[in-house]
Amino acid sequence: MSRRIVGLSVLMGLLMLAGLGCETVPKKDYVALKDEYNRTVAEKRALESELAAARTEKADIQSELDSLRGRLPTGATLHLLEGRPAIRMEASLLYGSGRAKLTSSGQTALRQVASILQNTYRDAEIRVDGHTDTDPIRKTKDKYDTNWDLSSKRANEVVVFLTTKCGIDPKRVYSSSYSMYRPVSSNKAANRRVEIVVLPPTGAGSGISGAGMTGLSEEK
Repeated sequence: MSRRIVGLSVLMGLLMLAGLGCETVPKKDYVALKDEYNRTVAEKRALESELAAARTEKADIQSELDSLRGRLPTGATLHLLEGRPAIRMEASLLYGSGRAKLTSSGQTALRQVASILQNTYRDAEIRVDGHTDTDPIRKTKDKYDTNWDLSSKRANEVVVFLTTKCGIDPKRVYSSSYSMYRPVSSNKAANRRVEIVVLPPTGAGSGISGAGMTGLSEEK
């Protein structure tokens, strides 16, 4: 809106100068206003072009999501998150209650998801987000200190499975954890979830082979 106002102001200034005549207005002022007007018009056209491209990209992604929904495991949903395709899987589909270890049925579901990632998003970067509900850790306090810890370990478990069991390139996968702080519903079960977010391709790492690294080993 501000760009439009500036453009109109510049245009009005040009008209006023034209009405006054070039004899009473310094030529340099007229030229400066005209240049500013031309820049404003060019910027407006560029913004309109970017907006049209963004709308086209969003429509293409939505069409892609619609075509993939039938291939998801039961209990998983496909939607847009931050403008990018994301597969949402409730924790009960992947883990036992209050646990971060994948169940056999959770592994089966992830293999289906991995097939989509490999066939449709082979070059994309993948972020695995872990989320919990607001209930504090009680019965499994010996395993997980906080909900941050639980959400992190759940996300990492998915990353390890996708990269070691499903053939996903580990250079393009990483995890993040949000604990209880990004709820999507008033329903606690819906908030206990993992989001697998498909991001634009980036670099595939430094290219240095881990096998070729030298130096002292760390005790682990």
